[in-house]
Amino acid sequence: MVLELYLDLLSQPCRAIYIFAKKNGIPFQLRTVELLKGQHLSDAFAQVNPLKKVPAMKDGDFTLTESVAILLYLTHKCKVPDFWYPQDLQARACVDEYLAWQHTTLRRSCLRALWHKVMFPVFLREQVSPKLLATTLAELDELLQLFEDKFLQNKAFLVGSHISLADLVAITELMHVSTVDKEDTLDRGCPSQVLKSCFCCPHQTAGLCLCMENPLDLWGSQTRQMRPVLVFTHLPLFCLLLATARGCWLPSFRRPSQAGCMAPESGGSSGGGPLLGGP
Repeated sequence: MVLELYLDLLSQPCRAIYIFAKKNGIPFQLRTVELLKGQHLSDAFAQVNPLKKVPAMKDGDFTLTESVAILLYLTHKCKVPDFWYPQDLQARACVDEYLAWQHTTLRRSCLRALWHKVMFPVFLREQVSPKLLATTLAELDELLQLFEDKFLQNKAFLVGSHISLADLVAITELMHVSTVDKEDTLDRGCPSQVLKSCFCCPHQTAGLCLCMENPLDLWGSQTRQMRPVLVFTHLPLFCLLLATARGCWLPSFRRPSQAGCMAPESGGSSGGGPLLGGP
């Protein structure tokens, strides 16, 4: 029985799972749960996840929630390259360390900064007070510096010389950091160093890029108000993330069905057009 992934690609953790499954050719059925339409609060979705949050996964009669738990489940269940979650005890511990740290610190700060700088003005037409915004961005800046000093340091990737689950989770989160303050964020050492590593290690990258008729289709029509943000900040970083993974072709992304809550879409390694580049 094929895996079912309940995702909204507006969500950073959902994107990490989606990219991981696509990149590793894991067959799955995508069931889109649109957060902006409140579909995660429906009774139908509550049958899948009583917590009413995405992501969620069903594997036959087994149901799992929480993005890191799902990523680790897919890593153990499917035959994926070792670099994603290394067998080496200490390397694996370093991946675990970053995953635990981000969810309790960096992710929370990134979300707060995104809401204060972007979401309140765009969706609620309200401006956050300059003092509160300055405090929020200062906290984010401090955590980004810790990200660089503690985890990235001078390495090509967060854990040694290969991409891992830590890098995947980090970059999907840092997409939103670039939205908060694009020019300043991409000029500083932390996120840009992670992204530059995609091209500093050409022997480890496949040189993949997205091939879509309309890049806005990745998130669907419900993000219309956010189009300038998504096109000019998220998409370039998304392409760079794909460039870090090596070895196989990916299907092109398609607009999730608008037919209602948890609309299905085929996943895995079949369907759609190929991405350019890569052996």
